[in-house]
Amino acid sequence: MFGIQLLVAAYHLNNPSYFILTFFASNLIILISAVLILGFILRMVKRIREGGGQGENISSNKD
Repeated sequence: MFGIQLLVAAYHLNNPSYFILTFFASNLIILISAVLILGFILRMVKRIREGGGQGENISSNKD
């Protein structure tokens, strides 16, 4: 949310150099957030496809 708010605020700036700095900073924040969220989602999907979490692996080793 912060990156999107910063992007919207960038369009209200009057100084072109401040606009460019704020615009690219907000895009960097959005990009990093998107990559982190995508990484967590892919990690969860991988763990689910491999057969669940650690709790199931520990109980299956006891049998």
